Amino acid sequence: MSLGTIYRILGGLVGEGSVRTIAQGNGPRRYDGTMHPHAHVTCIRCGRVSDAPLPSETGLRVEAERDTGYRVTECEIWWSGLCPECAERDCGTT
Repeated sequence: MSLGTIYRILGGLVGEGSVRTIAQGNGPRRYDGTMHPHAHVTCIRCGRVSDAPLPSETGLRVEAERDTGYRVTECEIWWSGLCPECAERDCGTT
């Protein structure tokens, strides 16, 4: 299967709402099948991306709306650090 075919399939899934596109800064575009509100954490060494729970998404949205006057419709939170494997190899130091 060609890479173009894969991206067309992913685009179709995004269009039907089964998958969403996520991007971190100028990094590569990624696709996420987890549609409920959650954050992401990226390893600064190997680039691994993992889902992270977003315990009080509603509270964060309410605060952001109160503090800015915006009506918030989406939220993306990214943390960065060392994944367990890279941290183990690094003996816990950066």
